[in-house]
This record gives sequence, structure tokens and C-alpha cells, in this order.
Amino acid sequence: MGSGVWQTPVDLSLAGGDATTPQLALDPQGNAVAVWSRSNGANLVVQGAVRAAAGGTWQAPVDISVAGEDAASPHIGVDPLGNAIAVWERFDGTNFIVQGAVRPAGSGIWQPPVNLSVAGKDARRARVALDPQGNAVAVWTRSNGANTISQSSVRTAATGAWQEPVDLSVAGGDAGESRVSVDPHGNAIAVWRRYNGTIDVVQGAVRSAGSGAWQAPVDLSATGSSAFGPEVALDPTGSAAAVWYAGRGADTIIQGTGYDTIGPLLGALSIPTAGTAGQPLSFSVSPFDVWSPLGITSWSFGDGAGANGPNVTHAYAAAGRYGVTLASADALGNTTSTSATIAIAKAPPLTPPLTLSASLTNKRFRVARKGTAISARKVPQGTTFRFTLSAAATLQIAITHSARGLRRGRRCLAPTAKLMHKHAKRCTARSPRAR
Repeated sequence: MGSGVWQTPVDLSLAGGDATTPQLALDPQGNAVAVWSRSNGANLVVQGAVRAAAGGTWQAPVDISVAGEDAASPHIGVDPLGNAIAVWERFDGTNFIVQGAVRPAGSGIWQPPVNLSVAGKDARRARVALDPQGNAVAVWTRSNGANTISQSSVRTAATGAWQEPVDLSVAGGDAGESRVSVDPHGNAIAVWRRYNGTIDVVQGAVRSAGSGAWQAPVDLSATGSSAFGPEVALDPTGSAAAVWYAGRGADTIIQGTGYDTIGPLLGALSIPTAGTAGQPLSFSVSPFDVWSPLGITSWSFGDGAGANGPNVTHAYAAAGRYGVTLASADALGNTTSTSATIAIAKAPPLTPPLTLSASLTNKRFRVARKGTAISARKVPQGTTFRFTLSAAATLQIAITHSARGLRRGRRCLAPTAKLMHKHAKRCTARSPRAR
């Protein structure tokens, strides 16, 4: 975003009556919808005005609530297509009722308001949030005769009708300051403040878009001091953050908490697509979690083997195609997984290297004497020696056995001449080993 300049302010409401409590919402195209409460001389009326991004000017305000009784505290929500929903509280002559009205982007005309809360008791301080599909979730606080209860109603875009309201907070303690946020999938989180008999505690509840039901509320703020003014926001993954203010000694401090719904993000993921049997391959990932400490990162290589850690190596014993699976968890157990296929080729045949400098020529070895079965005397039976290759090679070994004297059969009679016997053997060593 580059540097910008604020434009000269313009009037949205008309002169001649007090206007207060403005609220504003924009869609991704830059179209803006504003609502507020204004006195018409007899009552407070909720009004609204629209600024189209294409035109660049605010249209004339229109009444959204019905005149004849006071309507106040409006709130506005807009979906990505520009459809808007406003909610507010209006006195019906006996009690305050939460009402709402829809402005479809296509027609640009506010539809007649409808009641969201049940008549007979005061309902006030409504808030609304929309998902990209146009579904809306509204919350407010209503008296049940003994306590004020946080309530909610849902409007589906498919039917265009508001469902019967349900209680979010538990009876037995006054609740107030209800707030709501919705993620792109329609999951919602509501927060409010409730008195537990000792202090005011910030509570929250989750509504899954899949089930359509609100879960039981949980305490968010710490015990020991009262907490007020909660606010909540969801990110596109369904994780959320909530904030509020609370007393600590002589001070008032801001506190916050996170709601973690997903496993770590898999950054810098590297899984080879091909390799060779017998040769090690490297696998790596840099997991990152928005809210929670990291847990275990595990790899399954598809051949029955596995390893733990963000950076590992593995060598496949045989050629083939293998499915590699990575699973990374956070400390809460939320896990993110991904899979890939790797093709392993056969290992090429080994070619013995040509060794020019290795030689055993003129190397002398001591002859060992052993007893034989043909004679009680000690006679030379043979020579044993060992050598180690540093690489694969083909060798030719020549062994010469000599003795002085005349040979008759197996006996050496006299030291008159030197007799020699030579034996040669050719062998191939395919890997370094002793011979």
C-alpha cells in the first residue's frame, strides 16, 4: 500500500437532527455501507447510506428502521458480493426488540426490517457478521426475567430467513457485550462478558458451519479479576483471537488469547520426486504454528520405514514408486499432513576401477607350520595372508613356493638344487573387503 491522503470530510446524515453511533463496512471492491441512529424530531431512526466505489460519492441517506418508536445502536455487515445486513434495537412500546434488514447488492434497496429476538423482554446491543456465501450470524443480549442472556440467530442465504434464537450463555448470571466473528467457511465464534457470582468473566462459544450447533461456552479470561469489553476475530483457517480489558491491582490492562484449530504450516517443504536405489535422499520441512508450540514432525517413506524430525534422510533398497507422507503436529495435537510420490530407479551395475598403483610384488610373508595327517613331523603346509581393498578392483595373485634339494614324491632329499612351484589365481572384489 502506497502513501495516501485523507479526503475532505463530507456529511452523510442530514442537518436538523442529532445523529450518533455510526458503523461502517466495506466489500472487497471498495463499496461502503454506513449506518447510524438519527433523531427525526419525534424518534430515533436507524438510517444508512452507500458509497459506490465506481461513483465515488455518498448517496442520500435512507431510513432503515420504521418510525414511530426509538431505534438505536445499529451494526452493519457486508459480504464479498456487497450484500449488506444491518441489525439494531427498537422499542416496540413495551420492550426493546432486536431487528434486522437486508440490502441486496443487486437491487440496492433495503428490505423491510424483521424481528430477530422474541418479544416480551428487552433485547439489546446486537452485532452481526457475514461469511462470503452471504450467511449471517447475529448476537445480542436479552433478559429472561432473572438474568440477561447472550443469544444468537442465524440467517442462511439459501432461505433468506432468520432461525429461532438460541441461548449462548448459561442462566444464573448476567451476560452482556456480545460479539461475533465468522470465517470464510461459515464457522462462527461469539464472545461475551458474564457475571459468575464473584467476578465478570469473558466467555466464548464456537459454532461449526457443518453441524450448525453452538458448543458449550468456556471461560477465556483468568480468574481473580473482572474482565470486560471482549472482541473477537477469526482468520481464514478458523483460528481466532479474542481481547478484553481487566483489572490488575490499581491498573486496567488489556489481555488476549488465541483459539487454535489447525496444525502447523508446512513451510519450505522439500520431497524428492526421484532417486536411485541404495543412494540416500534428503527430506525437509520448516513447520510453523501460529498459536501453539510445535510437536512431532514424522515421515513415512512408503517402504515400511519412517523417521522423525524436520530434516531427515532415507535410502530405498529397491526400485519402484513409493508414497511419502509427512505429518506435523503442534502441542495441542492439531496435525497437518501432506503426501507425495517418489520414483526410485534401479542401482547401476558397479564397474571396478582401474588401479595402477596397487601392487603386492616382492611382498614377503612368513610361512606357518602346521601338523599334517600324513606325517608326524612338522612340515610347511602353506602361507596365509590378508589384504584389504579400499575400492572395488580385479586382482591377480601369483604365489611361488620354492625349496632347495631333490624332490622324490613328497620328500625333499638333499639341498643340491632349488626347485620352484608357481600358482596363479585371478579374483574380482566388488566392494572393499578383506581377502
